Formats: sequence, C-alpha cells, structure tokens
Amino acid sequence: MKLFVFNVSLILLNSLTAYCQTSKFIHTTFDNTLKKSEFILYLSKNFNSQSYQILKEKEPVDYIQWAPGSSHRQILTNYATVIHETCHLVNDDIGGILGRGFFISSQIKIKVSKTTVFKSSEIDKTIPDVWKNNIFRYSTYIQGLDPDENMASIKMESMA
Repeated sequence: MKLFVFNVSLILLNSLTAYCQTSKFIHTTFDNTLKKSEFILYLSKNFNSQSYQILKEKEPVDYIQWAPGSSHRQILTNYATVIHETCHLVNDDIGGILGRGFFISSQIKIKVSKTTVFKSSEIDKTIPDVWKNNIFRYSTYIQGLDPDENMASIKMESMA
C-alpha cells in the first residue's frame, strides 16, 4: 500500500510539474484518440518513465477512456487516473484468469496464483534474485526481517 501511495504521489507531483512545462499545449484541443494519446505519452515519457512503460503495454484506445474532456487542464487533471487504471489493465493481462499480475517494469512482470490467503514469503520463492534489488522495498515487504515475519496474509478478494 505504501508503494502505491508513493507512486500516486509521484504521479501527481509530476502532473503539476508537467502543467507548468507543457504550456505549448494549452491551446490544443484534444478532441480525438490520437491527440489525447500523443499528449499523455509525451507527459509520461518526459516526466515519469514508469508511467510511460505502463502505457506502452496497452493501446491508446484502452487508456484514453480515463481522460475525459478536450482541454489541456482536463487531460492533466486526469493523468494520474489514466496511469493508475491502465496499470490495473496491465496487471490483469499479466495475471490472466487464474493468477494475479504485478507490473514492476517492462523487464519485471510478476504472476502469482490466486489463492484466498498467502504469505508474502511465497512470492519471494518465485522472484528471480536479479529482480529483487530493483523492486522498491522488496526486502521489507516481501522477504521480511526474519523467517517468522511475513507481511500479514492477504485476502486477495479484498484487494482493489
């Protein structure tokens, strides 16, 4: 949850920065899929490479649905929602029908089986060692400080 809040905060901060640095788009009318997609990709590529990686996993028609309106302000206002919701789509693609997916980066995509309850140490068994240092707070939230200290078991049906 902390990682999610951190990422959303970072996206929002980058959205504000983008507003100031994308003034050349202020008078653009984003009235079609191509224009919206180009602007959203521009924002993500220039202000948050993780967001860009997420968007590149999907087609524009998949993510512009969360960018209503046609003004510069409207697109920027919904930018964080576009990234957040698109990440859900990407995670669903990774997990498929029988699993849960987690997009970390273009190189790191994690699939775990759906179960009612699982311990975080179970995920650790499936993650290649070379990825573990590249995942934010992996040792804290997945490996734990000692063998008896796992993150609380997670009921998958309660996750949003």
